[in-house]
Amino acid sequence: MKRHQDRYYQLLNEVRYDGAWEMWVLFFLQGIQEISDEALKTVQEIISLKQKIIDQLHTGEKTSLLAIRLTDLIFKSPIITVPQIQESLHTNRQTAYDMVHTFEELGIITEMTGKKRYKKYLFREYIEIIEKGCE
Repeated sequence: MKRHQDRYYQLLNEVRYDGAWEMWVLFFLQGIQEISDEALKTVQEIISLKQKIIDQLHTGEKTSLLAIRLTDLIFKSPIITVPQIQESLHTNRQTAYDMVHTFEELGIITEMTGKKRYKKYLFREYIEIIEKGCE
């Protein structure tokens, strides 16, 4: 509705002054269809991205149950730290670091702080899909 705000208010005023409900309802339904189509496209892009990552892990022979679980985790939390990975996946620090290194090598996540300690990693491609879907 924000994209067509002027038209929305114009039609709302026509309802108010002339009782022109039909045009307003049609406009509203078109808006719902447009939003639904965009949401479906975003979901399809997310599913495609997840499959791409799983394929990368398989192709690079880096696949494991923990790698798949980390894939699921970064879709839930696209900014993440090694301690969060360690806690969420119930693994030790070294395994969490190794997995982060693998995901960095594959270009799935990138370090975003520039620090030597307390690093945070960003799942940029996912964030970009979400941001594009919110425009």
